[in-house]
Amino acid sequence: MDSLDLFFKKYAYKFPKGYPDLNDKNDTMLLEKLLRIIGINLKEEKDRDKDYDTEIMSLLKSIDDENVKKKVLNYLKKKDTTEDDKTYKELENILNKKGLSSNLIELIFLYATTLYQEDKLLEYIKSPTLKLIEEGGNLKNQVKEIGFDDRFINKIFTIKPTEGGKGIGFGEVPLILFFDGKKVKIGDVEIDGELIEVKGNGGRFSTGKGKGREGNITSTYEKLKEKYPKEYQTNLSDYILEILNEYPEAEEDINKQINEIYSGSENYKITKENVAKDLLVKYIASYINMYPSQKYILISRNGNYKLYTEENLIDAVNRGEIEFTNITPSTSYPQLKLG
Repeated sequence: MDSLDLFFKKYAYKFPKGYPDLNDKNDTMLLEKLLRIIGINLKEEKDRDKDYDTEIMSLLKSIDDENVKKKVLNYLKKKDTTEDDKTYKELENILNKKGLSSNLIELIFLYATTLYQEDKLLEYIKSPTLKLIEEGGNLKNQVKEIGFDDRFINKIFTIKPTEGGKGIGFGEVPLILFFDGKKVKIGDVEIDGELIEVKGNGGRFSTGKGKGREGNITSTYEKLKEKYPKEYQTNLSDYILEILNEYPEAEEDINKQINEIYSGSENYKITKENVAKDLLVKYIASYINMYPSQKYILISRNGNYKLYTEENLIDAVNRGEIEFTNITPSTSYPQLKLG
């Protein structure tokens, strides 16, 4: 079946008449939105009074095959979408309770229907079976084992925060769909009663608001340059090392100022020998102490993951098991290097 035919068949139920009325502005706006989800972008205009009818008609005219056009219209007018509507409503009800937005649910359903996975997905989320492995594993491989289409799995794993809506980060959607997770305000995802902070490649350990801002590069640099007027050149570790090389007696004072900024990390003492490693550990410790999460899951782009408690996450950073970028003027927060 032509993918465009399938698209219209699956989404006709969203329109009051069972098909988009091109004379109805609400219908044409909804159609535009659905097309944009699958990568068909109508020409953007700032004028909100643009002629949607003309734009939609132009889009349909771009289909050269007249038989395809006729089939699309037939699907819009005649195909029964009662079962699709029922499946969507059930899915929406379950995923709403898991904290997902309506826009994200629509996107998930679109991926599922275009790959004939909607019935399997609904059946699975009613009784999910997958569990996270304490010692780590590969999320994609675990999902493959229960029979989902590889293409659907990849679509779900590559949902971006801009697509998922505000507050949804990398890796959270597959945890919610396949591992019986629930979206929460603090801790990212709740699974089996445990709050889990989710981080992917390029993720950063910072809050970006409130007390967390005390740990950014601006605060650190401003505090130190008041007493040590050196120019910040490369990264924070090198900057502090330059101060220690020029002012050996400054070690105690630097540790005092760093500990004031990175609260909750007083057990780490910065010296010339360990400045790069322990400054980063201070940063991570400061972040972790601000959150009530019971576990942290770090997920690479290919789906590999590992679970950490608060204590062994800090230990892993200290041992160099987990890699980060350094703190620089252009990257105010260290970012995870997970591959």
